Amino acid sequence: MKHFDGVKSRNETEAEVGIVGPFAMPNKLHFTELNDNNDFFRKEPNVKEENQNLRDKLINMEAAKNQTEDKLQSTTNRSDSLSNQLEESEKKT
Repeated sequence: MKHFDGVKSRNETEAEVGIVGPFAMPNKLHFTELNDNNDFFRKEPNVKEENQNLRDKLINMEAAKNQTEDKLQSTTNRSDSLSNQLEESEKKT
């Protein structure tokens, strides 16, 4: 391919830098900037760990919510039952 001012075609650049994560890096300068800034690569495992921790917390919160809803339903049923018993006993007297 023809080069203008050192600019390469997208295919040539992709072949040089490959694919990083799910994103193709068509701009070698951008890839170099990311590569020089190693924080990007160091933080990725932390992000994965944080995501897993958040998923775990969400699962625990959903379980606690379900338990609370079950207790509320049980208490409501018991209250309704006691109210019905009271009404029945008042009718008999």
